Amino acid sequence: MEIGNMISTKRKEKGLSQEQLAQEINVARQTISKWELDETLPDLESLRKLAVFLGFSIDSALDIDVDDDDDMEWMIIGFAIVGNVITVFFDQAMIGIAMPFIGLGIYFIWKAFRGNQKNSKSNKG
Repeated sequence: MEIGNMISTKRKEKGLSQEQLAQEINVARQTISKWELDETLPDLESLRKLAVFLGFSIDSALDIDVDDDDDMEWMIIGFAIVGNVITVFFDQAMIGIAMPFIGLGIYFIWKAFRGNQKNSKSNKG
């Protein structure tokens, strides 16, 4: 979605006029119009104010796909903890060793599934 289209859509969802939005973020109404028509782009501070006030993320406004490597780390850590608990309580060391790898495999399946969902959404739009 283009930034201008996102601003326009979110503004209308909130039931605001261009004038009202302009007053909220301290710019001229004409500036809002130029942003919505993609004639100009908001500066970083204005984009931050827009994102907070209208409720969207800057990365989605700029069409940036943020890679969730932290998710992978946490999934591996989580499965490692589960594996350690199984090892300690059930004396099953092989399961304990295998759990982080299972977590990693689930992460890659999840990421591939998410990637396919994003691709199908972008092909529809």
